[in-house]
Amino acid sequence: MIPAAAVAHYKQMQGLQGLVVMAASDLWSEVGLSDLTGSWARQVPALTSVLSGVQAKAAAAGASYGAATLAQQGLYEAPQHFVDPQAFAGVASDGRSLASLLYAPVPHTKALIAGGMAPAQALEQGGKFLTTITRTQVADAGRGAAGVDMATRKRTGFIRMLNPPSCSRCSILAGRFYRWNSGFDRHPRCDCIHVQTSVDAAKTEGLMHDPYEYFHSLSAADQDRIYTKAGAQAIRDGGDIFQVVNSRRGMKPGGLLTTEGTSKRGNFGKNGPRLTPEAIYGKGLSREATLAELERYGYILPGGQNPLGVIRGQAEGFGQMGRGGTRVGAREAVLRARETGVRDPLSRATMTAAERRAFDAQANWDAVQAGRNPFTNARGARVTPAVAARVELAYRTELAAIKAERKVSREVIAVQPKALSGQAMADTITYHSTLHMSDGDLAEMMSKHADDPAVFDKIMEVMDERDAKYMTVQTKTTGAAIKSVADTPPAPVKLDPSPTTNPAARKERKLTPAERASEEYQNYAMAQYSRALDDLNGVLLNAKGKAHARGAGGSDLEMNIFMGSATTARKYASEELLRWWEEQGRETLGSFRYKMYGWNTDRKAAQTVRNLGYERGQAFRDRSQF
Repeated sequence: MIPAAAVAHYKQMQGLQGLVVMAASDLWSEVGLSDLTGSWARQVPALTSVLSGVQAKAAAAGASYGAATLAQQGLYEAPQHFVDPQAFAGVASDGRSLASLLYAPVPHTKALIAGGMAPAQALEQGGKFLTTITRTQVADAGRGAAGVDMATRKRTGFIRMLNPPSCSRCSILAGRFYRWNSGFDRHPRCDCIHVQTSVDAAKTEGLMHDPYEYFHSLSAADQDRIYTKAGAQAIRDGGDIFQVVNSRRGMKPGGLLTTEGTSKRGNFGKNGPRLTPEAIYGKGLSREATLAELERYGYILPGGQNPLGVIRGQAEGFGQMGRGGTRVGAREAVLRARETGVRDPLSRATMTAAERRAFDAQANWDAVQAGRNPFTNARGARVTPAVAARVELAYRTELAAIKAERKVSREVIAVQPKALSGQAMADTITYHSTLHMSDGDLAEMMSKHADDPAVFDKIMEVMDERDAKYMTVQTKTTGAAIKSVADTPPAPVKLDPSPTTNPAARKERKLTPAERASEEYQNYAMAQYSRALDDLNGVLLNAKGKAHARGAGGSDLEMNIFMGSATTARKYASEELLRWWEEQGRETLGSFRYKMYGWNTDRKAAQTVRNLGYERGQAFRDRSQF
């Protein structure tokens, strides 16, 4: 049962969020379409002041409810330090200024209008976007302060608790005990909360959450919506909820195969390709045969449906460095930290993964600076340029991540060499000249030069070429048939013909066909991004994508995966977004141009999109090899 103090805190947070939402709605109502930028710029200072004050109240509430929560469980640990609520006020949770964040609804609204949405409707959507921003900032201030307060109390941790309705991922993560992590990953509008406790009290007070109880509390329609139709049916048929939900984490495009649990130590192991519940139910077998398939592919387990997990259960381990307790030094460090409530700051065994990355990056950089190779114990091993560059890159990445989390006390300003721009830079971008760059590097480069049409178009062409070559390699490897679009007329794209709402349609600008296609494509991608953000409740990136975004210091990865290469999209997009693209489509610049003009030079790009299953309504049915 959730302590009354935690429930009261959650209600208090809802009230604070409501205050800001009302203020934001009132101020947004003053915005006029005739002067969208100017009219909202005049309102931002007032909303910034209101939001800052509410953030401070939310942080004060978050920092103080932990004591009452512990007391109601018969526990109390005095804090070693007191949280300063003002440290969480006046700044966005990603580190930027509140004013710049609150201005975001303006370009969001403009992008929707440019994408063909009616101006009045776009203005309404901009208001909803503003509501999401303000609610999230208040919630993050409260959760951030609560996490810091927990870290100041020895021998305590927190339980993640649901506030239904909740998504499938939250439902299987809730009720887990976290000892040292400062917080948990959240998607926009996530309303899960921390409940401070100890590991023993979490069990005796009934705070361990039963995901099956939550699942069965839903209607069949809600079960299908949250867990997918096949996933919900698998759970109803006796499947392990953790295996079913996590299978989507490693799902390949097409939804037929998953890599989840197929490693050497995974539940399914290296027993060949692992089918997803969607693929199993898609066979149309009898109920007995279907249950046998679910058992064969590791969804129905011998231990049945255990709310604490059949394979490992709800037990505290010894961390990534402990190897299940077999490493004596790491095991003793963890046990000592649990007993005393104090972690040794120099012990890697009791660090979180993020702390360990920062610690290792600093140690390796110090070693390189001292002339030592940090990757070998051999005497006299020299530091090669490749080693030095590798260490520097890792160190820069961690510095960027730390800065994004507001953990630095000073700014390091580097003077950048003057960069090429315009056609001069575009001429240097070719498939071969960018082989050393990852898709993520190209996506970041595209984001930086989004306002430079020549550079933007060249990057998109390189990405299309990469996708085409990737498809060729996969076809040779797997023997899969590639469907040709040579004899298929291009499906027309819907463009906004009004010069009033679509600047690309204004004849006086005298855009070339290629220039107009580029502008129309950017409008299309922005509209897709906005719709997906709304439809998927902000769940656009997978775990790898979130880590990449944090490591890049807050790059616009979410937007980039809508315009970048298909391989980048597959790498970083959440399974929900991949499924959304299956239904809504995902065009690249080349495939978009092909639909506009039918140019032969863009035929390969259109073919790649079709074969990857990202052309709306014409998905390639056998894409498991990709």
